[in-house]
This record gives sequence, structure tokens and C-alpha cells, in this order.
Amino acid sequence: MYRLPIPFSRGRNPVPGPSACDVHLTLRRFFMTKPPPPVSVSVSGSVPGRTIAVRAVRCSVFGYRTAAGASVGGNPLTVFRPSLATARDALRNRSVRSQLARSCAWESAVVVPDGSGGAPRVHFHLPTGEEVEMCAHAAMGAAAVEGGCGAARIVPFRVGSDEERSEHRATVVERNGDAEVALEFAFVPSAVETDRHRNLVAAHELLSLLRLPPSDV
Repeated sequence: MYRLPIPFSRGRNPVPGPSACDVHLTLRRFFMTKPPPPVSVSVSGSVPGRTIAVRAVRCSVFGYRTAAGASVGGNPLTVFRPSLATARDALRNRSVRSQLARSCAWESAVVVPDGSGGAPRVHFHLPTGEEVEMCAHAAMGAAAVEGGCGAARIVPFRVGSDEERSEHRATVVERNGDAEVALEFAFVPSAVETDRHRNLVAAHELLSLLRLPPSDV
């Protein structure tokens, strides 16, 4: 369930008062497999022949459980994170992240911890390796992986280039192996605002074809 309050923030500055944009994931709609042992990934580009150790966690967002308790469906995601501190710098390299992304048949999130102990930076990638500004379901998965299990936890994170210092927040609550995730953006990412505009246009076009006023829906 997405909740995008109005009015929207314009620009990239933090918004005082209530959050500019909340994205909520309802309970029992996120499933995370037990993190496997770290894997070694060979990378090229600016670090030819170098091997880095990363942890790859497979997630499923917006799935559901059957009567037998099995998780079904959902939007798959892989979250990559360095297993060793020495791999952190390698993941700051766009070409390295792109190689990791191309190893997946779905979207991925690469979490790069902050060397000084601050909020980690999350990069979102398509399976083609292309980096995008924001992917809500990938942000949810990355936050849940970072938050781990147990009591409710607030996970701060940043997105985009190193120059962007605004912190977004995710609240993660684990219940019976499922997770409830709420995202709170410090500003409305342009990708979210653009998608909302496109969705509204598409909805109005559909209503027009059906000759229905918005109040009837």
C-alpha cells in the first residue's frame, strides 16, 4: 500500500513538519530468506582481476503466504552489501555495482556503508545494470535487510551521489518471519513524483473512456 500525501515537496530540500512522502508496506507482504554465507564476486573495470566479498540476500516484496505458510509471488529483489570493509570502496564504483546488478534477472539494491559510521548509501539498479534514482520496493528490501530482525528499528539511509546528504528513514518491524516496512522520505524523489503524475494522467484517461466522473470511483 502506497500513501503519497498532498501537497508534494518541490525540489530536493528537507521538508519541515510531516514527511513529504511515505511509502508503506503492509504486514505479511515482505519475505526475506536467511542471509546466505558471503560470496566472492570478480569485478573488472577500474579494478581488473580484483575479487571482492559481498553478501547477496534474495528478497520478495508484496508476496503473500498460503494456508500452508509458504510465501508465494511478490516482486523479487537482491540486496548486495560488502562482507568486508575492504570491499566498501569497490562498491562506490559505478561499474562494479553495474556488474553486480547484471548478475540478477530483477532489480537490485547495493548498500554502501558509510566509513564514519553514518547512514549507508543505497544505489538502485535495473537488471541491465542501469542505475536509477529511486525504486520504492528495492528501498523497502534494503531497509529490511539492514534493519535485521527483532524489535522495531529505524534505519536511516541516503541515496544518489555522495554530494546528497539528506537522510531518508525506514521503520522495520518483524513479526513471525514477515516484515512491516514504512519509508519516510526527507524529500520527494523526482522519480516518485513523475510516476504519480503519469498514474494520475492514465487514471483520468481511463475514466474519460468509461465516461465516468472521478467521484464514481
